[in-house]
Amino acid sequence: MQPELQPIRTGSPLPARDYAVQQHRVLRNTYWLLALSLIPTVIGAAVGTNLDFGFMRTSPILSFFAVLAIFYGWILAIERIATARSASACSSDSLSSWACCWDHCSSPCLD
Repeated sequence: MQPELQPIRTGSPLPARDYAVQQHRVLRNTYWLLALSLIPTVIGAAVGTNLDFGFMRTSPILSFFAVLAIFYGWILAIERIATARSASACSSDSLSSWACCWDHCSSPCLD
């Protein structure tokens, strides 16, 4: 680096130490979210290895449509939760209540 050229930090006017702390917090929160997302994956893998899906071999067409319906149901549920999160007030239906509960419970982890 040439001595007459100095790096210019754009964005917030934080001192270098505060900037490093903020970067560390973002990285820590990213790893926490990754860990939280792996918990249902591990549980699903454990349940899936202990279940017998032999009935899916007997009727593959029906099984395909059942799995497709489950996947679309999850997509709709996730979309509905995201819509509920963007709303200012929680309604009384179960998905919105779950989304508000998740917001309340996960906010300390993300601060």
